[in-house]
Amino acid sequence: MIIEEQYPHAVTGRFNDEQEAQRGIRALLDRTGLTANQVKLLRPGDRHLSRKLEPESRTIFRTLLSAHLWAAVSGFIAGIALAWLMMRIGPGWAANNPFFTLFTFAWVGTLAGAMIGGLITLRPDREQLIMAARQSSEEGSWTVVAHCESVDEKAAAESQLEQSSRATKKSL
Repeated sequence: MIIEEQYPHAVTGRFNDEQEAQRGIRALLDRTGLTANQVKLLRPGDRHLSRKLEPESRTIFRTLLSAHLWAAVSGFIAGIALAWLMMRIGPGWAANNPFFTLFTFAWVGTLAGAMIGGLITLRPDREQLIMAARQSSEEGSWTVVAHCESVDEKAAAESQLEQSSRATKKSL
């Protein structure tokens, strides 16, 4: 599997004060099937903000390795397949230089795959969620973070947080 995290999805809800945030947490736990371990409360100026937003730092590293490996291997295979296709039906230079064609296409495919692995690891979808939570904390608001195991859990958490919070953000 490429993404090794147990909870690859996240949803945040922004609240005005602690009481509203606690009600939001109770509603999440009662109506979505999430466990207390999956829901975190970020206080204004929270010193553990990063850990609460990304609690799986070790598995994120495993995702980094896995994504790069799988994507690079896939790119290598795609490069070899494309080189073979070029040698069979492509221009004469490809058939006349099989070693160069195979090496070049395999190398470029591997690099392109590794770059795609990097994009998977960066998780740009999480960046907006993290930035919104940091801004919320700096502005004195409370944020509830729901770490979700599946897309269905994420949809349920998002629906619940949309009902009870001022604003929500979600990852892919």
